[in-house]
Amino acid sequence: MLLKRMLGVLVAAVCVTATVAVVDAGPAGAAATFKVTAKTSARTLVLDQAAKVSGTVTPTYAGQKVVLRQLLHGKYQTVASRLVHRGQFTFTVRPSAAGVFTYRVYVGRHGARSAARSSTVRESVYRWHYLADMDSAGENDWWTDTAEVDGTTYTHSLVVTVYEGTFVANYNLARKCSTMTGVAGLSDDATPDDTFEFGILGDGNQLFTDTLQLGQHQTFKLNVQSVLRLELTGTPVSNQDVDELVYGNPRVLCMF
Repeated sequence: MLLKRMLGVLVAAVCVTATVAVVDAGPAGAAATFKVTAKTSARTLVLDQAAKVSGTVTPTYAGQKVVLRQLLHGKYQTVASRLVHRGQFTFTVRPSAAGVFTYRVYVGRHGARSAARSSTVRESVYRWHYLADMDSAGENDWWTDTAEVDGTTYTHSLVVTVYEGTFVANYNLARKCSTMTGVAGLSDDATPDDTFEFGILGDGNQLFTDTLQLGQHQTFKLNVQSVLRLELTGTPVSNQDVDELVYGNPRVLCMF
């Protein structure tokens, strides 16, 4: 009778030990790893703006660190490190140039757990360019100058003297720009009552058009996403004299 009881206890002990072993070890051949997540606060930035790369790590331990690595020249290189606080981390990044910036967050090996990394995080960084500072592409009848339109001075203007015919300026945006802004109008030295038409085209598609006289102006903000060739035009509609047409401070937001 005593022997049966001892055997029963031994069997129970074996069963309990087997159950604990399964919980601790997991499936055969599986290695314990950390889990790292990462995201950016802004997928699109303008140069000099800052963004946050933040995420989580599980499990955690006292003094745990994560490393931010950036893709540079085809290799991921460490650019910053942070202590993990309650399973969370945050990096502040401020790209110094236009382009695409790619990051990953890494956590190192600790004890029986192997190192891990987050998924890739990308940020597209754009920069403002005045057309007056860019090289023209193909035909360009306009020149760069400071000009006054409707009482306001624009220091990065495109200017042309027009009497008859259409005057154009072309620029290559390389399909890397998103937005164009500026002001259209006649120079404040223009002849009263003379009327001119302003036009902006992207790959031959009309993006902006307006007819203006002295003392009038029109601001514009245009979507130039995917545009390869940008064209600005100025055409007389009704004029008695030679006048200066102005695109005041036209600029484009581009990833170059």
